[in-house]
Amino acid sequence: MQDKDVQVKSMSKMLEEGLSSVFSTGHFRRFLSFIANNPNYSYRNVILILRQCPHATKTKGVRAWNKEGRWIKPGETGLRINALFDKNKDKKKEEQPPLSPSEKKRLQADDSKFRRVSVFDFSQTRDADGADDSEPRQTAPAGNVFDVARLEGSVPGYDALLRDLGEIAPYPIYFRNGVKTDGSSLYDGIIIKNDMSQLHTIRTIVNQIACVWLRADCPDRERLSIMAESVAFIICHYLNLDTSGFSFHHIAKYSLGRERNTPEGFLDHIQKTALYFIDTLDGIREARKIGYAADEYFLFTNRKTAMRLFRQGYYVYLVYPGQGELLAMSKKNLEQYEGPFAVPRRDWFGDTRQTAA
Repeated sequence: MQDKDVQVKSMSKMLEEGLSSVFSTGHFRRFLSFIANNPNYSYRNVILILRQCPHATKTKGVRAWNKEGRWIKPGETGLRINALFDKNKDKKKEEQPPLSPSEKKRLQADDSKFRRVSVFDFSQTRDADGADDSEPRQTAPAGNVFDVARLEGSVPGYDALLRDLGEIAPYPIYFRNGVKTDGSSLYDGIIIKNDMSQLHTIRTIVNQIACVWLRADCPDRERLSIMAESVAFIICHYLNLDTSGFSFHHIAKYSLGRERNTPEGFLDHIQKTALYFIDTLDGIREARKIGYAADEYFLFTNRKTAMRLFRQGYYVYLVYPGQGELLAMSKKNLEQYEGPFAVPRRDWFGDTRQTAA
């Protein structure tokens, strides 16, 4: 037991050292690129992974890689991260009331509640034939951080993506000629400049949706610009759209000189908001694919999100296409069900869900 405690404390030290440099331009680029491919990791574990494997792009456990037909190369060493160990996982739900915010902080601060597990980067795996196709992904071009030009390029499925974003946007989206800024989201509408490329238009809409979701908890304008553009980069990256030529320079401009004064929650907030955005976008698409009427209930596919909502006391439903929904009554229901899931739409899009807190 003492061995484990020493190891966890050693990893906590790595976290402290990693946080002191994560906002330098290069580190922050890697951080955002990595969580775009791995949105479910906590920001602390992202930093731990990148400290051990700076070129990491996508990491999973052995079994998860095996399910995808990939195998760990001989001699590779796992990347160690912290996983919460639930000693009461077999108790019934009614014996586990939701944790208060103070209890959550106490639990997170108690190293004895965590255990170390191993994950492996894509570069540490091979396919079934033994082929090594693991070139590190480079997404951040070099350049002057203040020389930010608009993105150029078309977007596959542009009209459908506009429709999806319009459905999840908190305000109506309007396209206008003659406006000075690329986008704004004041009052009751999101205003987008009308003469931009498809790629820059999508990036701007995503940025402004994130601004609305984040603004209530982030009144500082510069910090809001950094966080919203970070979320926009992650979402566009998730959609296979490369906005790095604009996003990294934009983030660097607003973060210059502020890196060491940034609290840890900054990174956590970016990641949670990006995950909420991804869940929301995937849910809209899944609902359309299976003909699910999402007027009353919102659909999503992420089991970890379903578990988190369930533990927070939200109603989570198991969706059976063509048959309706069944209320999940236990943690076991969620673990065994293959998805999709649903929650009341007002819970998902309401104020309490805006940052996936």
